[in-house]
Amino acid sequence: MFNPYASNGGTVMGISGNDFALIASDTRLCDGDFVILSRNCPRLFKLGCGNVLGCAGFHGDVLTLTKLLENKVKTYRYDHGKDISTKALAGLLSVSLYNRRFFPFYVSNILVGLDGDRGVLYSYDPVGSYEAEGYRASGSSAAILQPFLDSTVGNKPPKYHVSRLNKEAAVKLTHDIH
Repeated sequence: MFNPYASNGGTVMGISGNDFALIASDTRLCDGDFVILSRNCPRLFKLGCGNVLGCAGFHGDVLTLTKLLENKVKTYRYDHGKDISTKALAGLLSVSLYNRRFFPFYVSNILVGLDGDRGVLYSYDPVGSYEAEGYRASGSSAAILQPFLDSTVGNKPPKYHVSRLNKEAAVKLTHDIH
């Protein structure tokens, strides 16, 4: 039987703070549980100035989605004469995912960037619903990483959706996890 989706694994995690946004991922591309296709597969994609999208899941959908967004970001820059903000890109990604709601991209997304001088992080469900958060893990190891982030980074402040860590502590934590 034909299955249009395949999980190529991958994990992405992000932390946002008052003056930073951090995102990290693995680089292993798998086929199922046992076959490693590549050890150097990028999962982080720069979109515009200061925005990075992390994607895990079916690699074909990752490439399709990122190419689509790269073209939309270039069009935005051409039409408006400036780079797209992280908040506007978050909405653009949401609409792009929602447009494919009947045959969704098999991709888990985290978008980070700086809006002004404040770090922001957005996480998405498969059909485009998104939320600003202080930290998030997604992908095949999210069930392991998210509780670790919950206990280490702590509760997110409800007003600003940023973590309580400073930049150096967030980088050290991310390095220790990966």
